[in-house]
Amino acid sequence: IGTRLSEGSPVVNSKNEIYVLTMNTTNMIQKFNSDGLLLSESDDSGFTALGYLNNPSALALDAAEALYVTDTDNNRILKFVNNRFVWAYGVQGSSVGQLGAPFGVSIHENKLYTS
Repeated sequence: IGTRLSEGSPVVNSKNEIYVLTMNTTNMIQKFNSDGLLLSESDDSGFTALGYLNNPSALALDAAEALYVTDTDNNRILKFVNNRFVWAYGVQGSSVGQLGAPFGVSIHENKLYTS
């Protein structure tokens, strides 16, 4: 079975490094340089601070190039800076601070939006 890239990827930072999500059996974040060389992936030390990803579906970069990831089936948004976990937002539910399978993420004027 092949690996499927998510609909929400890729994103490119100012160094032309490319972040890509894989879905299905691998569920990983991968980072490549502009020549296509794999630089890191989510089973590297910084990306796995909160355990496994479960159906990651979208990526976004803010102005400071922090990476945001929708971890859809874990009902959370993750933030990484320099490939290191910073925080997670959300648990399953429909109240404030709770998410129901977030699928998209974007940053606009320092505000995080999810769908």
